[in-house]
This record gives sequence, structure tokens and C-alpha cells, in this order.
Amino acid sequence: MLKLEADKMQKAIERAKAEHLKVRIINAAKREYEVKGYFIRFAVNGGEKFGSCTCKGARAGYMCKHVAAAAQANIMVQSVREEADRIDFMARNVGWMI
Repeated sequence: MLKLEADKMQKAIERAKAEHLKVRIINAAKREYEVKGYFIRFAVNGGEKFGSCTCKGARAGYMCKHVAAAAQANIMVQSVREEADRIDFMARNVGWMI
């Protein structure tokens, strides 16, 4: 897996923006995405963020445009999921007092 760091991702982000890559969500809970036929997965370990892609460049250890494109989608999806979890928790616990 590649460690996601803004300075190392800059060129990949620029390539992803230039090509207007489309990201398909495979499984939001498992942080799995697809970009141009490549499978991307994200993980968080000890506060550090990692991503992997099935393309040749990422397998060789280079930050690819597919990971960069999917990273933005992952950030948006996970923030929506966190908000939905908070709302769901509050809806289940209406009327409780601590």
C-alpha cells in the first residue's frame, strides 16, 4: 500500500484532474473504488492513510492518478457516512438522559 501524503500526490492529483477521471464506488464501508478498470482500496492505520491500486505504476510503488481520483471520492463518501452515523445514533437515542 502507498502512504498518502499531499506533497507526494500533487502530480497524480494534477493528472487525475486533467483527465476528469470517473470514480465508481464499489463498497463504501470497505473503502473500495474503481477508476478506469483499476481497483483501488484505502485503509487507515495509526492515523496514517494508505491506498492501493491494481495498476502497474502503483504496484511498482509510484503514486498513480487512479488513487488520487479515488482519494477525493473516499474523503467525500466517508464524511457523509460519518454524518449519517451521527444522525442515526441520535435518532435511535432520542429521549435518553445521562
